[in-house]
Amino acid sequence: MAELVAQGMTNEQIAARLNLHDKRAVSRTNGRIYAAWGLSESAVDDKVARARATLIYTLNRMIIWDEDGVALIQDRRGDWSPLYLEAQSNDESASMLATDVASLPGASARENGLRKRIIRRNRYKED
Repeated sequence: MAELVAQGMTNEQIAARLNLHDKRAVSRTNGRIYAAWGLSESAVDDKVARARATLIYTLNRMIIWDEDGVALIQDRRGDWSPLYLEAQSNDESASMLATDVASLPGASARENGLRKRIIRRNRYKED
């Protein structure tokens, strides 16, 4: 179910794909996924929860969000650090991944590939 949400499918499309008669079954299942991943604990709407669930699924890594909406990942020591760092570059603010220079030890090849793709996409948008 999380994979179909990550693909951008609506509840109706997911229900049709899984041969379910009622989209509410998909909504209930999504609610259980959000609860298991801690996405229902904050006051976020369904669209934000879907986007966050997609990020968790795509990166294959647990992510939490603080009260300011900053995405945090757990490092090897068990400390939570920002997924994205804000940096200054030539009078303008640029967002770059905290792991821009190197792959994370223990991260899957898929996760590292996705991270590099995101970095390239962000750099392209800045130019």
